[in-house]
Order: sequence, then C-alpha cells, then structure tokens
Amino acid sequence: SSGHGSHSSSSANRRLAKEIIQSVKSSGLFDELRRDCAAKLESRSGYSRLINQLKPLTKKHLDRVVWEPGLNKVATRERLRRRLLDTPAVQSMLDDLLDQLLSHNAVQTSIQPRVDRAIADYAGVTPEELRQMRRQLPLLPTPNEQQQQQQQ
Repeated sequence: SSGHGSHSSSSANRRLAKEIIQSVKSSGLFDELRRDCAAKLESRSGYSRLINQLKPLTKKHLDRVVWEPGLNKVATRERLRRRLLDTPAVQSMLDDLLDQLLSHNAVQTSIQPRVDRAIADYAGVTPEELRQMRRQLPLLPTPNEQQQQQQQ
C-alpha cells in the first residue's frame, strides 16, 4: 500500500536527519552554535532583567529548603526549575528572549548557512548543489519554507 511506502520514506528521512545531527555534533558545530547563541542571549538587555528576576525567586525558594546530608539535589533543582518556569513574568521574559534569538532573520543570517554548509559537507556536495537538491526534493523544510507554509 502507499501508506507503507510513505512510512518507509519517513523512517529513512528520520534516520538521515539523526545521522546529520550526529555529524553536526561530532564536528563541533553544535557546540559552536550553542556558544554563539548563548553570547547573543547574554548581550540582550532582557537577559539581565531575567537574571534580576530569577535571583530573588531562587533565593526565596532555596531559603525554604532544609539542607541535610541526604538531600536529593536533583529533585530540589527540578522543583526550583518548575517553580521558576511557572512564574508568568519569567515565562514571558523567556519567550521574548527566545523570539529575539530565534527570529527569522537571525536564523537565516547566522544559523541556517552554517547548518546548510554542514549538511552539504555531509552529503559531499556544495551549498549551491544542496539548495538545488532542496528545490527538487524537499526532504525537510527549511525554517523559511516552514514559515511560508504557516502563512498559507
């Protein structure tokens, strides 16, 4: 049946995506992108406002924790994380920062070209050949293509 073929194709696409992601990670590009994103994030004025919001919330939460030798630090950290993320002001600031960081323009000018180069290297083609292949057989939509699809 045709459903089986699409499942097989979907499975192959997922496998290919995992291999490319592993290649991006092992080449160091993932860490490089993460460092660049963190540096951009930390340079935003909203970041310092977020930190200023988090410090007293964190202190208030940790002041209530009874410190003892058997304290489950992982569970304590998880409760703190949940509490911070459940704070509407924190959630709003995080959303704004992520929107800025991952804006269409930032992705198109900084992240996408580097990822495309890594994919092209993995496939043994030039970035231009990769763009031509995408136009002929779009396996995975680019962020630009996703945005265009959402607008339709």
